[in-house]
Amino acid sequence: MPLDLSKYLALFVSEASEHAEQLGQELVGLDVPTPAADVVDSVFRHAHSIKGMAASMEFPEIVELAHAAESLVGTVRQSKAALPRPAIDALLLAANGLGRQIRERGDGKAAGALPELAERLRRLAVDPHAVDVPPAALPAPAATETHSLRERLRSVRVKTELLDDLLEVAGELILETSRLRELSRGVAQPVRAQLDEGVDRMQAMLRSFHQRIVAARLTPISLLTDQLPRHLRELAHQIGREVELSVAGAEVEVDRAIVDDLADALLHLLRNCIDHGIEPPEAREKAGKPRRGALRVEARRDRDRLILEVADDGRGFDVERLRAAAVKRGTLTEAAARALPDSEALMLACLPGLSTAETVTEISGRGVGLDAVKSAIEGLGGTLEIDSRPGQGTVFRMRLPLAVALIHVLLAEVDREVVALPVAKVLGALELADASWQTSGFDEDSTLEHEGRRIPVFHLGKLLGWGGLGAYEGEWVGVQPVLIVEAGGRTVALKVDRLVGQQEAVLKPLASQLSQVPGLSAVTILGTGRPVFVLDVPKLVEA
Repeated sequence: MPLDLSKYLALFVSEASEHAEQLGQELVGLDVPTPAADVVDSVFRHAHSIKGMAASMEFPEIVELAHAAESLVGTVRQSKAALPRPAIDALLLAANGLGRQIRERGDGKAAGALPELAERLRRLAVDPHAVDVPPAALPAPAATETHSLRERLRSVRVKTELLDDLLEVAGELILETSRLRELSRGVAQPVRAQLDEGVDRMQAMLRSFHQRIVAARLTPISLLTDQLPRHLRELAHQIGREVELSVAGAEVEVDRAIVDDLADALLHLLRNCIDHGIEPPEAREKAGKPRRGALRVEARRDRDRLILEVADDGRGFDVERLRAAAVKRGTLTEAAARALPDSEALMLACLPGLSTAETVTEISGRGVGLDAVKSAIEGLGGTLEIDSRPGQGTVFRMRLPLAVALIHVLLAEVDREVVALPVAKVLGALELADASWQTSGFDEDSTLEHEGRRIPVFHLGKLLGWGGLGAYEGEWVGVQPVLIVEAGGRTVALKVDRLVGQQEAVLKPLASQLSQVPGLSAVTILGTGRPVFVLDVPKLVEA
C-alpha cells in the first residue's frame, strides 16, 4: 500500500522550519575561539534532524543541503577547533537556504536546489580554512520571508491544560449568567428590563468567548487516523489477513478531548474488523471477493456533529445468531428477540459478555469489548449505530459532538427531584392516559404501544431507587408524561412526573463515591444554583 506523504507535509513544515530557525540562531555561538561542545552538538542535531525529515518526505534538494551542512559541523565536533568566519557565513547561508526550501515545499512548489552552496559546504568540511572559498554576504530576507516571520510571531503555543482551564472558567461564567437571570425575576420593573438586557449582552459575549476557546482546542482528526496504517499492518500480519485501509475526511477538526478519548475505541473497532470481520484471503477468493480486504475510515461534519464511520467488506454479523445468543444469555425472551427489529438486534453485540464468535482471540472478540466502545462514545455524548449485511460487511457509525464542553439536556421531575437526560438520547415525549399502557409491575412486562410495536415502560424514580411510583398520588393516575429514549440499543419508555424544560449544561465530574453509582454520568448546576444529576440512561436501564 503506497504511503501518501502529502498528509504529513504540514507537520514537516512546522518542525523543519523550527529546526532551521534554531540552526541559524545557534550558529552565532560557533563564532568564538573555542566553541562550546553543547552548542556544536545542538547545531549538528538541527542539521541532522532536517536531513532525516526531508529524506522521509523524499525532498532530495533539502537532503543535499542539510547533509552538506551536517558534514561541516561534524568536522568541528571532531577537531574541537574554532571555525573561520567564511565557514560560519556558509553555514548561515545554508540555514537561510534550508528555511527557504522548506517554505517553498510548504507552499506546494518545487524547492530550488542550491548545488553551489552545497559544494562549498562540502569543500569546507574537508578543509575549513580553504582559501578558495570566498566569503559571501548574507542575503536580505525576501518580502515573503519577512511576512512569514511576522505570521509566526503572531502565533503562540498554548498548553492544552491552560485551554482546559479557560474552558472551565467560561462554563462557570455561563452558569453564573443563568443564575443572574433567575435572580432578576424577583426584581421589579423597569429595573428588571434593564437587568435582563445587560444579562443578555453578557451571555452573548460569554458564548462568543466560549466558542473561541473551543475553536482553539480544535484539532484535525488526522492526529488519530495517521497512526492507523502502522497498527493495521501489524495486526493484519499477525493474524494472516491482507487488508487495505482508506481514510477520508481526516482534515475534519474536532475537540482535542474527543480525539484523545476516541483513540482506544477506534483501534478496537479496527481490530474487530480485521480479526472477525474480514475473512482469510483464501476464504475471500472462494466467496468471489478480492484477496485483500477493504477497511474504510471516514469522518465528516453534519452541522454540529461529527460522523465517524469504520467499515469493512467482510462477513458481516449474523443477526439470528445474535438473537439466539441474547436468549441463551437470558437478556431477552424468545418472543422479545423475534420481535426485535434487525437494527436493534445488531446492537445486541454491544451487550457485555455477549458474543457469537466461536473462538475469542487475543486481538478482539466481536461482542467482547464492543460494550466498552459504546460506553466510551456515549460518555462523549455520542451514539453508536451498526449496519451489517451477511457476506457484504459491517459499518460502525459513530455520531459525536464536535466539542464536549456543553451539552443540551432535558430536565424532568421525578419524586420531587429534578434530573437531566442528554437530549441526544431522547427520541420523543408523550402524554398518555392510564389505559395507554399495560401494568403488571414495573419491569419488562409493562409495555407501551409505540410506532406499531410494544416497548418496555419503566418508572424513572424506581430505576433510580427512590422507591416512589409517583410524586404526589403514589400511583400512575391521570395523564402522565413519558419519555421515549434510546437505551443500550433498545427503545424504552421512561415515566416521569413532570417535564421541566431544556437547557445547555456544563458537565462536572462526579465525586469518586458517586461515580460508582449505576446510571449517573455527571452533575450540572441550574440557574437557581441547584445541582442536578445527568443520567446515563443505558446503564441505568441495564442496572
